[in-house]
Amino acid sequence: MPKTVAISDDTHTLITAKKLELFSKYRVTAKIADIVDVAIRFGIERVDEVFVPDVATPMLKIVDEEDMK
Repeated sequence: MPKTVAISDDTHTLITAKKLELFSKYRVTAKIADIVDVAIRFGIERVDEVFVPDVATPMLKIVDEEDMK
């Protein structure tokens, strides 16, 4: 079942560029939704590398407000 999500303009530009690249290199046409689906399926395991500074760290250190002073 399809879902709607918001993406940034920069992300939309990257997806559109990939769509044009697929067509110009390989003469393959794809819908933007299909490209996003494939990107998520094959890239979801790497999301933690973006959001967590060090993947090898099992837990993030919680910083107390006192430490911020």
